[in-house]
Amino acid sequence: TTLSDNLSFIPVRAGHILGAVSYFIIYKGEVIGFFSGDISYDDQKTARGAPKIALDGIRFAVTDSTRLTEKTPSYDATDREIVKRVREAIYRGTSVRFLVFAIGRAQEAWEIMREAFPSVPRLIDGAARDISNLYRNRLNGGFDPSIERHFVRDHAHRQIISSSDTPNIVVVPSAMQFGGNSRHYLKQGIERDDVLFVSLGWIDPCSPEYAFFESDYGDAFRVEGITYSRLCDVARFNRTAHCGGDDVLAMRERLKPDKMILVHGDDEKMDEFLAAHPDKGFVKGKNFERIPL
Repeated sequence: TTLSDNLSFIPVRAGHILGAVSYFIIYKGEVIGFFSGDISYDDQKTARGAPKIALDGIRFAVTDSTRLTEKTPSYDATDREIVKRVREAIYRGTSVRFLVFAIGRAQEAWEIMREAFPSVPRLIDGAARDISNLYRNRLNGGFDPSIERHFVRDHAHRQIISSSDTPNIVVVPSAMQFGGNSRHYLKQGIERDDVLFVSLGWIDPCSPEYAFFESDYGDAFRVEGITYSRLCDVARFNRTAHCGGDDVLAMRERLKPDKMILVHGDDEKMDEFLAAHPDKGFVKGKNFERIPL
């Protein structure tokens, strides 16, 4: 992509979600920088990992820092944990609700459940329906070709699912705010001991869902003016698509930037990482502050 005679970009697959890109920045014919975006180097079920490109050195690289102080977990190991937890719930007669993002996490959750529980009623709701159709069309058989059969049709259908005596699995987007149709499932299931809510990946510590998934049994939650007690079960898993700290260090070794700029992360974690790796060229990006190169 060329913006001017002096400035252009080279996109690179980022591996985070379908269609996510990183990019190299070309200035006056020189590769001067790399912007990772939300990058993941490991193959997921619905998106291939980013290529591990090496250079002799660039002026700067900007990297996602969401999981900066953590190691990237093994998808296979985490998926086994998820399936084990869901299987235990289904055997007890408990229905399962995945509260996730519409893009990426919903499709990963769906593929995990499709492989592990082909005979259990499975449904997908909210904005994840449109995104799942996109994944189906773009992955040419790599995503559930019959996904539309599992779409929640309307509110009446939603009510039937929530009141069913047969355990079922629903994947619904919530964006950490109990947004969209996830609020229906929350209100229907929060005070039932036969419902398990599952979260995959990172949750903003300031979000309603973080409070919910980190709560104790019996804690009170106010939703749309009504106070509920959490009598349901909850489970969180580190099924992230962000790179971990080891990936950031490896990226630095491959690209050899003069400065490695940390963004999109928690300030305390970035400070911890900087202290653990002094004199490595890491700096913390700050809004409205220039970083001299």
